[in-house]
Amino acid sequence: MTAKSNRAKGDRDPTDWLPPLVAVHCGYAAEWASTKLRWSPAADGAEAGALAAVARRCPTTTVEYQLRPRTWSNPRTRGADAGRRGSLGGGEV
Repeated sequence: MTAKSNRAKGDRDPTDWLPPLVAVHCGYAAEWASTKLRWSPAADGAEAGALAAVARRCPTTTVEYQLRPRTWSNPRTRGADAGRRGSLGGGEV
C-alpha cells in the first residue's frame, strides 16, 4: 500500500474503503480477515458483509494466520497457537 493510499484509508474498514486497484482486493480482504482471526476484535454486520462480498469474488484466496500469543501457559491447550488456514471464498473465514 502506498503512503497516499494509506492516508486515504485512515482507520476505515472494508465497508467504507478498499484499495483503488481492484486486482488487490482479495489479498487486502485476506489480510484484514487474518488480523481479525488472530486478535479477535469484533466485526459489525456491515464489515462482515463487506468482507463476504469481496470473498465471493475470491474463490482461490487463502487466509493464513497465527492465533494471538498467550500471556500464560495452560498445559491442556499447549500447541493451540499453531497456524491456521482457511479459504476466503469458501466461507470458512
